[in-house]
Amino acid sequence: MRGVCGDSARLPIVGRANCVAPALSRAWLSHSCAAGIPAAFEPTQKLQKAIEDSDHPPMIEAIYANNQLWTALAADLAHPENGLPAETKAGLLSLAIFSLKQGRRVVEERLSAISLVEINLRVMKGLRGEIK
Repeated sequence: MRGVCGDSARLPIVGRANCVAPALSRAWLSHSCAAGIPAAFEPTQKLQKAIEDSDHPPMIEAIYANNQLWTALAADLAHPENGLPAETKAGLLSLAIFSLKQGRRVVEERLSAISLVEINLRVMKGLRGEIK
């Protein structure tokens, strides 16, 4: 199974000592083993390109990639061994739920995916300390 930041038998658990991604920022900002780019950057880049191209099949692929990222992150956040503060986990889980629901709406109703891009960019910037 492919985790947030690499291949593993199960998803890496954010905040667990023996985790592939021991901190949330490492899960979102770490380099992908295969592509050498941040894990959250690839789905965001795909979303941006699909928006620019205004083509539905690439948007479906971009939404799928974004859903994989948010699903893996949500699984990490919901795990009982996750060491992040409850408020942080709750906020990120809310974003995950919104992103998954909005992704479905983008595909089904052919809405813009700009809100998904903005969320991903803000989370990445926040984890880098660029947003307080």
